[in-house]
Amino acid sequence: MATRHSVNVFPDRRPFNFAHALTALRLLLTPLFVYAVDTGWRRPSVGNAGLVAGLFVLICATDYYDGPVARTLGLSSERGKRTDAVHPGHRG
Repeated sequence: MATRHSVNVFPDRRPFNFAHALTALRLLLTPLFVYAVDTGWRRPSVGNAGLVAGLFVLICATDYYDGPVARTLGLSSERGKRTDAVHPGHRG
């Protein structure tokens, strides 16, 4: 009986990790943020303003922390380095 061997079709790709989860969360929250801004514009209230502010802070935090988390945990990738505006080699 033959044994199965797992073959890594994408050898340079790493599995989904915590830094990727932060990026995915930011991408998922962005349409909700846009909807909250639109709703707040149409029906201003303290609750809508709080929701917009809270989503904004959460989105900013995920953007700020995904690069440092990846570097600290040794999960950095070339794609991440290109897309993270605060990585050490950034020339802006």
